[in-house]
Amino acid sequence: MYGRVEKTRELLKTAIEATDGYLGAEKDAVNNGITNQNLKDFMYFFTRAQQALTQLGILDKHMEYMTSHMATMEDLAKDDSTIQNITSYRDRKSTRLNSSH
Repeated sequence: MYGRVEKTRELLKTAIEATDGYLGAEKDAVNNGITNQNLKDFMYFFTRAQQALTQLGILDKHMEYMTSHMATMEDLAKDDSTIQNITSYRDRKSTRLNSSH
């Protein structure tokens, strides 16, 4: 039982840290303009949060919140060629998430 509790604790920690990471990247993009680096950081941490929440079995409870932040990054990048990267990423994730339910 201890191993299961410890695993859950580690997944929660990962989800919290990853969420903090993608929110930080978003904040940087909002305040200083979108860059390839903050977009990469956002996508990296977003993926980590999504994976941890999936393993915890609670991703569906967080999707609306997470999607709103993805939309913010899309809006910031709409006039930039990096939009193709984030849109492609979002579409792949959306397809996978919808097929896993």
